Amino acid sequence: MPEGRLLKIDDFHRTGGEWKNQFRPQTLTTSVIDSREVVPGSVFFAFRGEKTDGHQFIPKAIESGAAIVVYSDPASDRQFLGSDCLGIRTDQVLNYLQDLAARVVRRSKIPVIAITGSNGKTTTKDLVSAVLSSKFKVHRNYKNLNNHLGVPLTILGLNAEHEILVLEMGMNHAGEIARLCEIADPTHGLITNIGTAHIENLGTQEGIARAKGELFVHLTNRKGFAFINADDPFLLKLMAGRTAQSLFFGINNKEASVRARDLVLTPENTWSFSWVDQKSRKSGQVNLQIPGRHMVMNALAAVAVGIKFGIRPEDISSSLNGAAAQDKRMQLVRVGDRQLLIDCYNANPDSMKAGLQSFQELMAPGRKIVVLGDMYELGHLSDHLHDEVGSFLKTLAFDGVITVGKQSARIGAMLKKYPASLGVHHFETREQVMGWLESTLKPGDAVYLKASRGMKLEQISDFLIETYTAGAN
Repeated sequence: MPEGRLLKIDDFHRTGGEWKNQFRPQTLTTSVIDSREVVPGSVFFAFRGEKTDGHQFIPKAIESGAAIVVYSDPASDRQFLGSDCLGIRTDQVLNYLQDLAARVVRRSKIPVIAITGSNGKTTTKDLVSAVLSSKFKVHRNYKNLNNHLGVPLTILGLNAEHEILVLEMGMNHAGEIARLCEIADPTHGLITNIGTAHIENLGTQEGIARAKGELFVHLTNRKGFAFINADDPFLLKLMAGRTAQSLFFGINNKEASVRARDLVLTPENTWSFSWVDQKSRKSGQVNLQIPGRHMVMNALAAVAVGIKFGIRPEDISSSLNGAAAQDKRMQLVRVGDRQLLIDCYNANPDSMKAGLQSFQELMAPGRKIVVLGDMYELGHLSDHLHDEVGSFLKTLAFDGVITVGKQSARIGAMLKKYPASLGVHHFETREQVMGWLESTLKPGDAVYLKASRGMKLEQISDFLIETYTAGAN
């Protein structure tokens, strides 16, 4: 494990709690909430969840070599009798974890870049990290561990060698970004865009903007630095009157300091573009490996961050050129003579429309078929927003449209006269979709899969990959 972890035993002394046993001097390695991830020197936080109680796994954590266990149930005190593991009992394990993280990140004194937004957070976080890593030692969230647990756990993973921390921040309700800012104290912030994700909890797009904008409030109060998508009217409105220093980036807004130009779809079904910083006149050329026109804006955000942190133009471009798509996020897979555009990690109306637009632009010798599932967390607007996707779909041309689930049937219902040679079909189960695709797909065809995570459309993509890898025609 890495040496020089910033988390020290003194942080636990300062954070408090009732100690059971003395701490046996050793290097603290990892901070985890899953006992299966405990290694010698780990700190295990025992949480009571809806389905499991971490206190049940304290013996396993101790057996696996945990150095410290933080817990709340007095009945677990006896687990530490005769053990070399330090037990710390506290009333609120979550508060203890977050307080530790706040203590560590402030002691680090390194720049902290917070990234939030309705769409593209994880991809932008990865692209920003790739650009900065050309010059600095960067620490970032693993995958999308971006909530009240993931953010502090990421912070506790800081080492003495790290020079910049890049944190993706997710939210479902108002006040959550503000709380994450209290913990992480970001010096820099970036909001990718304001869409309709989580509108079930926030009511309107304006409500979403205010909740995401809690990051800008923090940066203003802290005299921090904001990176602004100049093509998003909600973000421009949020920044009006704010005193945080800022750098604007965009494609369409001519007032943006950092702009993308000359967007071209390549034969590999990815996008290339040129960029220029209109203040410094620095410029570069990027050839993305991730499909989707909307990925250009995510990459441009990373360009803006790179410029601010003094990355050389050629290093900015080469870092972006080498970045690959994450699993199930605009992941283009070629299986034999067929293409799968797998985009089913999550979905909301904005990301679904962006994905459909990208699939329309994708070059394929055969037919194009879209498979769409339900979008979750849309609340009272769910019917309207599924209908909206259906209306948008009418402006595009595909050879077949498949919907699966309950709400997605509304998308298909909007396509009564849609000129699809393979038709518009609705299925109740993933297995029915698999059967239709297996009997329909031909060499040269392309399939796009998009739905919220709970729809598990990756089971369909896994089936297709297995089927056509095995040599089916």
